[in-house]
Amino acid sequence: MTSSEFQERTASLANTLYREDFEATLYDLYTRCEATQRARLRHDFRTGALQAPRAWRNPADYFRSDLTREQRFRRLLLQTSIAGLRDDYRDDLCELAYCYHNLMFLGLNADSVFEEVAELSDPEVADFLRGFMHRPPADKSMEAFGLVVVQTPDGPMADRSL
Repeated sequence: MTSSEFQERTASLANTLYREDFEATLYDLYTRCEATQRARLRHDFRTGALQAPRAWRNPADYFRSDLTREQRFRRLLLQTSIAGLRDDYRDDLCELAYCYHNLMFLGLNADSVFEEVAELSDPEVADFLRGFMHRPPADKSMEAFGLVVVQTPDGPMADRSL
C-alpha cells in the first residue's frame, strides 16, 4: 500500500460514525498495510490519536452480531496486537486462552492463527502470542484458565466458568 493510500484510509477512520464501521476499517487496514504503517497505526491507537467513535449503529449490541465466530476471535487477537499488552498481563493471557480454545472448537489450527497475528504485531505482543503457543499442553488447557464447554446453537464453545 502506498503512503498516500495509507494516509487516505487513515483519514477516513477519523470520519467514521459508528464503532463497528471503525473497527472493520481499522482491522482491514491493519492486515493489509506494511510493517511501518502498522507500527504507525499501533502508535496512534495507543496514544489516543486514533480513537473509535462511541456510537453503535445498534445501541443494543455489545459485540457485533453480524460477525462469524471465527471473525470475532480473530478480531480479539488483532485488538490485542493493535492496543498492546496491559500492565497486568493476566487478563491478556486469559483472553488468549479464550480465543485459542474457541478457534480449536471451530476446527481451525489455533497455532497458525496466532502465528498470523504475531507476524503483524510488535515484538512484545508477538513474543507473548508465541509464548502462549509454546506452553506445555497442561499450562494452556481449558482447566488451567477456568474455561468450560458450553453448548450453543452454533456448536460447542469455550466460556469462562461462573
